[in-house]
Amino acid sequence: MSNHIYSGNLKKKAVNYSFLKKRLDLNKKLQNKDFSKWLFQKIKIKKNEKILDVGCGEGAQVKKFINLIGKEGNISCLDINQASINKLKKDIGRKKNIQAIASDMRNLEYVILKKFKQKQFSLAHSSYALYYSPKRLEVLKTMYKFLENNGSIYVFTPCLPHGMVSLAKKFHKIPPLVEDSLKFGNLVLEKKFREMFWEVQINYFQSLIKIKSLTDFKLFYQSTTYFNKKYQNKIYKFVQNKILNNGHISFEKNGYLIKGYEKRKKFF
Repeated sequence: MSNHIYSGNLKKKAVNYSFLKKRLDLNKKLQNKDFSKWLFQKIKIKKNEKILDVGCGEGAQVKKFINLIGKEGNISCLDINQASINKLKKDIGRKKNIQAIASDMRNLEYVILKKFKQKQFSLAHSSYALYYSPKRLEVLKTMYKFLENNGSIYVFTPCLPHGMVSLAKKFHKIPPLVEDSLKFGNLVLEKKFREMFWEVQINYFQSLIKIKSLTDFKLFYQSTTYFNKKYQNKIYKFVQNKILNNGHISFEKNGYLIKGYEKRKKFF
């Protein structure tokens, strides 16, 4: 079985370091709301926290966790992309209380048991990552299994409405797996979290992408998992007209954060 729900070019777009970095940089440049700032208003990090970060990427969240957990806290994180792990290690330097490992999240239980020093966690987190795994519910179960009884799990995933996807759909079909990923939170995660935890909280991240140049739009669209070369010129013509008439083109981009705490002490 593949280590990713996507295959071929879709998988390349999803996990390739250069595409990932391009999407991150463009979101930071064009988005009207700081996702990281919003996320850390919702995730309450305590001193001495033992954190598991699944699909950590370059460590956007890890680098903030470091400043909040204190000397007695620790972070165990993994990502499928070795280049992302290398960048994270380079950025944070040598820290005894952080372990970063390149691994498929399907191997999470093995990594915890055989590679991570920490075996139980007070907080488990995954942003923009879990829905990519073909074994995502097994990964979630593992996160739960190694969570302390009074611990919390936070998972963030994109959700509908998604303006860029809606625009692209006017010109071509969107891969079903891409559309499914936008429904993962509401249709899959909430049910599972309510099976695992007595307490569940849901927050929605609402933001606007404002693009003022066709160049930026091209970079953004070409980095997505639903880019379609056959229809790109038609889309570019449409977008160029919008920018000429309005000075920009804007897209709604939303996300779904779910928190579970107070374990029911059973696996689903």
